[in-house]
Amino acid sequence: SLASAHLAYFYANRKLNIDIRLITFGEPRTGNRDYAFVHDTLVPASFRIVHRGDLVPHLPNCLINLRTFECSSRFGFGPYHHGLEVWYPENMTGTPPHRVCLGQPLNEDKTCSDGYYRHYTINDHLFYFGEHVSNYGISGCKTSGTIAKTNL
Repeated sequence: SLASAHLAYFYANRKLNIDIRLITFGEPRTGNRDYAFVHDTLVPASFRIVHRGDLVPHLPNCLINLRTFECSSRFGFGPYHHGLEVWYPENMTGTPPHRVCLGQPLNEDKTCSDGYYRHYTINDHLFYFGEHVSNYGISGCKTSGTIAKTNL
């Protein structure tokens, strides 16, 4: 999450002159709605991969609109996601099905992981594409070959 904030800063200040794609795994909310929309403008190829009921992408809690029960950012102060969610509602081994979450509210589509709140668990945060996430850092992000390739 700190890396995505740095990326947006460098991109906004034109310190990076390259086409950037940002893909995060289990990222928590990192800013408010204004930050999210500016980030999406500066880094349009920004994707958040979410494994089934991963708890962490739902922290810190967003403000809930009591009329629609959707995640909102009342008056621009509450936490809100940037980037397009790609939700894997099942186990992430083999070639798992996934959903690109284009519903409303933007970046907080309640038909994807935001609507899976009864099943949130930290265990889904620990395993992505059949690998324990700590193995990615230990191995220098090399995998055992079980990760499904996507066209993001």
